[in-house]
Amino acid sequence: FSSCIYRKETFSNSYLHFKSSHPFSQKTNLVKGQLVRVSRMTSDDRDFIIKSGKVLEMFNRRDYPDMLLQEMFDLVAQGRKDRFAPILGQIIQAAGDTNTHMNEVKKWDDAFILNYSGDAAAIKEVIFNEWNRFVEISDLNVFKKKSLKFT
Repeated sequence: FSSCIYRKETFSNSYLHFKSSHPFSQKTNLVKGQLVRVSRMTSDDRDFIIKSGKVLEMFNRRDYPDMLLQEMFDLVAQGRKDRFAPILGQIIQAAGDTNTHMNEVKKWDDAFILNYSGDAAAIKEVIFNEWNRFVEISDLNVFKKKSLKFT
C-alpha cells in the first residue's frame, strides 16, 4: 500500500500572499507546514519530490522567494528520514523496488488493511468467523500463528 496527497478539483491556491502584512515567521511556517504535510502523507520518495514541487510552485505564484522555498524544502526533505517520515512508514512495491523507510518502521508488517466500507462490520464478522480458512491460503500463511485483532 502507498499513500499520496489528494486535492479536490475545487482546490484553489488561496495560500497567504508573501507581500501580505503578516509576520515573516508565519509565512515560513506556512510553507514548512505544507511541505511537512506532503512528507507525512506521501509514502513514496519519488511522489514526495513531485508533490513538493507542486506545493513550491503554488507558493512561488504567491510571490514567495525561491531561496526561502528551497530552504524549507531542504529542511523537510532532510527530516523525512525521521521526524517528518511518512505516516504509513512503509509501502509494498513491485518486485525489487525498495523504499528508504522499508526497514525503519515495522508496525504495519502484520496488518491486513482494507479500504473503508459501509460494510465494515459485516467484513469484520466474516474474517473473524472464517479466520482459520483464510490463513490456509498460501498468500496469508504468514498470519497463521498470529492472533486476530481488530481496531
